[in-house]
Amino acid sequence: MKFVTDIQKKAALSMERLSIFDLLKEYSPVLAGTIPLNINIKDSDLDIICEVKDLDLFEKKLRSHFGHFEKFKTYYVEVRGVHSLVCEFFAYGFQYEVFAQNVKTSEQYAVVHMNIEKRILDILGETAVSAIRELKISGLKTEPAFCKYLNINGDPFDALYELSKLSESELKYYLNNL
Repeated sequence: MKFVTDIQKKAALSMERLSIFDLLKEYSPVLAGTIPLNINIKDSDLDIICEVKDLDLFEKKLRSHFGHFEKFKTYYVEVRGVHSLVCEFFAYGFQYEVFAQNVKTSEQYAVVHMNIEKRILDILGETAVSAIRELKISGLKTEPAFCKYLNINGDPFDALYELSKLSESELKYYLNNL
């Protein structure tokens, strides 16, 4: 992933100072969310998605490496029926959220959504980037903002997941015929 905007460059430096990808490399970490897509707003965080078999052991590792940072906390949640761990903390100018499930990172919704959102933005261009950022500024979360912009009804998380199954030509056809 290229870091070209100022915020992306600052995020890259923050992650480098933290050595977060080196420390978590055995968990196949992926940076997801709005900053890589350049649709971030003022309070956007850095989402690190991980594949973890033993959440309790992972929580201890996170606590040992990042527990001294401001606003550190961990908690367990069920996400789409999967037991998951979330770790939040503030370090080097950014709020971090590490999200872990015993699911391949490439198959976790955050990564699937980011990939389809990137594909959509690549097809629709800067107008879509600006419009979706404005929807986020108005208070919508990312997936609902995309669906509102695309006039898609229903659960935005499921809708984007379904769009991710389209080939590039099918996606272009779909987006050009909204």
